[in-house]
Amino acid sequence: MAETVTIDHPTTNKIKNLNSGGLRSIKMKIKFHFYLLEMEDVNFHYNSAVLLPDYGEKAPEPGTTEQNRITGLSVLYACYKHAVENPTQFLVIIGHTDKSGPHYSNLLLSQLRAQNVLFALIGNKKDWVEVSLIKHKNEDYKQILKWISYTKGWNCDPGEINNDSDIKMRVAIENFQTACNI
Repeated sequence: MAETVTIDHPTTNKIKNLNSGGLRSIKMKIKFHFYLLEMEDVNFHYNSAVLLPDYGEKAPEPGTTEQNRITGLSVLYACYKHAVENPTQFLVIIGHTDKSGPHYSNLLLSQLRAQNVLFALIGNKKDWVEVSLIKHKNEDYKQILKWISYTKGWNCDPGEINNDSDIKMRVAIENFQTACNI
């Protein structure tokens, strides 16, 4: 039978007389307080880990209530601002998916989505790109290009947001690269 060792918070770093080689069950009694900052409206396409800026096929009309809705990027900004204003608090980012698909695939996708949000929050472009390349779709590129076209007024609207790699998408990418001097 396994020996049971109970550890409570004040003695967590003071485990004594616990020799290796034996089977043990460890119970930890840790109490802690935490703040929950749930971020809704952070958008991903189905089966993709690319963080989307917002807006579907059509950007909202200026002056409408839809234009003033909360976007995924504004939620990330609020989270970032909270972290800066509260540097002693820890930040735990948890991704999720729907329940379709195999459990293992959903777990991997959840992890990739959480990493994507983390890298966006800390400004780690290299790792954000790497995670995005692991699980992405053409419709991700199209939605991002459409958002840039809408917000910056650049000539990079790819047309209909779908998963096709078509001439409009390629032209939109070229126009985006020209606007960015890439």
